[in-house]
Amino acid sequence: MFTEFLRDQAFGIAWLSLMAAGWFGWSQEDPKPSLRGVLGAGSIIGTLLAIAFGILAWRHWSSPTALEGDYWVFGLIVLAEAVTIGGGCVVLGRRNSRGGSAGGSRCAWQYISSRSQ
Repeated sequence: MFTEFLRDQAFGIAWLSLMAAGWFGWSQEDPKPSLRGVLGAGSIIGTLLAIAFGILAWRHWSSPTALEGDYWVFGLIVLAEAVTIGGGCVVLGRRNSRGGSAGGSRCAWQYISSRSQ
């Protein structure tokens, strides 16, 4: 993604780096021993890039952006996505609790509650 607006570019890199750090961190749950260093390095690099470009985006927050305008439709789409994800989590949780297979997937709240017992 290339844009003429520094704030947008920096925020995009910061956001994707934050997601990469999370994915690398998540993959460290039970990796092969030979991958631990690579996954740890990926998580650290993602975090450092997120911090650096997050600061850059913050420092240029008042600069021009491609996102000028009224974005209530965007907020509505994000809300619809969140409701859909939550609904899917509930459906998979109920399907799995009745002894059916949910494809091996568990929602975060199921994972957390099973770990606390």
